[in-house]
Formats: sequence, C-alpha cells, structure tokens
Amino acid sequence: ELKRYAEAEKYFSLAARDVKTRPAAEYQLARIQYERGDSEGAARRFERLLEADPENTLALRAAAYSWMKAGSYEDAIRLYGRLDLLLPESPDSRFNYALALAEAGRLVEAVDRVLPYLERKPEDRDAQLFAARTERKLARPEAIDRFKTALDLKDEAPVRFEYAEVLESHGFYARAVEKYEKVLSTGLQANASPSPASVRFALARSLLIAGEAERGVSELEAAVKDGFADRDALSALAADERIT
Repeated sequence: ELKRYAEAEKYFSLAARDVKTRPAAEYQLARIQYERGDSEGAARRFERLLEADPENTLALRAAAYSWMKAGSYEDAIRLYGRLDLLLPESPDSRFNYALALAEAGRLVEAVDRVLPYLERKPEDRDAQLFAARTERKLARPEAIDRFKTALDLKDEAPVRFEYAEVLESHGFYARAVEKYEKVLSTGLQANASPSPASVRFALARSLLIAGEAERGVSELEAAVKDGFADRDALSALAADERIT
C-alpha cells in the first residue's frame, strides 16, 4: 500500500510541474496525503487549489471533509458554507454540513441544516439517526419519531435501546418498558453494547418510576446478578424522587 502511494506521489509530483496538469495533479497529491492519515495537511493542500479556483466544488468538498476529519470543525463549517452557496441541494451542503455543526456544538443549527435534506431523502438512515441523536441532546420530543423512523429502516438492538431511553426520558414509561424488553428478547451477548445488564437496569428504572415496584426490584436484582456495577447509576436510582 505504501509503495503504491509512493509511486503515485512521484508520478503526480512530476505532473504538477506542468501548468496544464498542475490542478489535477495537486488534487491527487492532496488525496494521497489524506489517505496517508494527514487530514490537516490534505485540507491545506486542497485549500491552495481554491486560491486559484474559488468555485472548484470538488476541492471544496474535499477540503471541508478533510478539515472535519482533522477535528477543525469551524474550518469545515466555513467551507461547507461556501459550498452551500454553490450547490445548496447537495448532500454535502446538508448532511456533512450538519455533522460539522454538531461536532462544533452548534446543535440547533445542525438539526435545522439536516431536516430539509431528510425531507428529500427520508430513506437515509444515517441522517435519520444523526437527527434523532442530536434532537435527543436538545431534549426535543421529536427525537422519538426520528428513532422510530430509523428503526423502521433497519431494526438494531443498540438503536432500539436508544429509542427506549428517549421514550423513558419523556415519561412514556410503558412504551419504554416494552422496548427494553424487546431488546432483551434479541438474545444479547454478555459483552454486547448495550450489555444485558445495562438493559435490565434501564428496564428496572422505568418499572420503578412507573410504580411497578415488584417487577422493578426483580429486574434490578437480575441486572446486578448479570454484572451491573455502575455505582453512580445505582446511587442516582436510589435518590430518584419519582420512585415511591
């Protein structure tokens, strides 16, 4: 692999000496830099291409994505903003732009950015999950329907567990219990994420808050027996004033 990159780098370095082939060669050299793990260096190289051609959408996409992978989210946002002006309906201008905004902590903007994309691409499960998880962080009830949509597209135990947690956080304890029980019915392995012990603890918490003390205590004992040992979570449960 390294040999292949070295050979390609040598070829494109020679091509970059010619004015006619320089832009294409520099683009490929930046790609090689990215593939080698130097996301920041690649981003800077892509941006140099933009100095000569500010509307080069290929370089804009690549530079923005490279900055995001390098953890420079504000730089990514800056470039996705430029790309949005040129290609407002592109996935990069919506979903990737939203990802960068979320990583920068700008959660409301991130949701606002991805929702129009989801109106056109409701089958994009990754985008649905991104919106659901971001809305969950914002404590928005809309996260409930968003998780359901993602599960309808593909049912997975970890996502169903998240769905149950969101239902619980908004006070829908009976529905949360149902979803936690369904997660357990999938036959989770002990080392799975979430673990059976974690799911049983969450189930016990919902049952206890809902006033089903006998079942709640039984599930809590089962969770501890399965290895649940999060003392902070146990202490928080013991101090929860919703449990009578």
